[in-house]
Amino acid sequence: FTLSTDGTLTGSIDTSHSGPEGGDLRMFLKYTDEKERSRYWESEVARSVPGVVLDTFQFVQPPALDQPLEFHYKMTAHQYAHTAGPLLLVRPRVVGSDVLPNDNKPRTVPINLEATGHWHDSFDITLPDGYVVDDMPAPVDLDMDFASYHSSVSTKDKTLHYERDYTLSKVELPAERQPDFAHLEGVINSDEKATVVLKKQ
Repeated sequence: FTLSTDGTLTGSIDTSHSGPEGGDLRMFLKYTDEKERSRYWESEVARSVPGVVLDTFQFVQPPALDQPLEFHYKMTAHQYAHTAGPLLLVRPRVVGSDVLPNDNKPRTVPINLEATGHWHDSFDITLPDGYVVDDMPAPVDLDMDFASYHSSVSTKDKTLHYERDYTLSKVELPAERQPDFAHLEGVINSDEKATVVLKKQ
């Protein structure tokens, strides 16, 4: 991605989907046309990036069902970064959310984690001229018996790098594990909302 001084973010994303997620996407492609796909995916990305516009997109669906389905797209998001005086606030986790629904209410039935699996995100954002990183979120390292979540933000030259790994090893948890589940979701939610502070040189 490239971030402009006015807060506009432009760039491209390459994704790979396998397992249940890949199967759901194959079913989606089977029953939709190009226009429906564009409208649907733009609304999906807009959950993370309000006002986003998909400039181009392409699905790559290999004939072999054991091969991952790929989705490549280019996007533009105006006012992605927010100004605060001489500062720019930018969220390094650009798109996608690993947060599951959690209302913190006492439970009597098991907690549905949907699927086991491993998810990995990596984003690079080229910073605008005249700006340097002033503050970054601390790394996140959480290991539990049913899940692990790790993320980090780093910078090199004019590039901001965000990376995370998320693993679920169980499909459901007993109802009494609600506090553990809530803790995991809270950590993920905080990480996804964290911002990097940029300041003018």
